[in-house]
Amino acid sequence: MAHVLDASTRPAAPLPAVADHPAYQAYLILHAGFVVLPIVAGLDKFFHVLVDWDMYLAPQVSQAVLLTANTFMLMVGLIEIIAGILVALRPRLVRTWSPCGSWALS
Repeated sequence: MAHVLDASTRPAAPLPAVADHPAYQAYLILHAGFVVLPIVAGLDKFFHVLVDWDMYLAPQVSQAVLLTANTFMLMVGLIEIIAGILVALRPRLVRTWSPCGSWALS
């Protein structure tokens, strides 16, 4: 059973241990936080498990956008869920696209 090693069958080099790179560890922790936190906060806008988000919205905002506080907070929750999913799937896109990411790059 002769087996020829070429570029397509050569085993990949082992990845370095995460413990050897503290900066990468910090990146992974922050990435997980920026994925989980917006998704959890967005879902809570729908289910009100952690807090009743509607009472935190200033009445002037409801009057300005002509929506009820609940409807406005549901829209905010949906945006937060989408943002968390985008950070999970495309972190570089969100970094350059979002207002917070633009501020961080300047």
